Amino acid sequence: MQVVLRNIDYDFHQRHFSLCLLRVMFRTFFLLNIVRGINVTRSSL
Repeated sequence: MQVVLRNIDYDFHQRHFSLCLLRVMFRTFFLLNIVRGINVTRSSL
């Protein structure tokens, strides 16, 4: 029973970690797009 609980806990942590990683990657991609857009508008002015 203990091993099953440990496996469920491990699986949950793996899923949580991948979700956090996806969120960080998405935020970084979003910020890069904003910076790129600002640079494009600044160069066009």
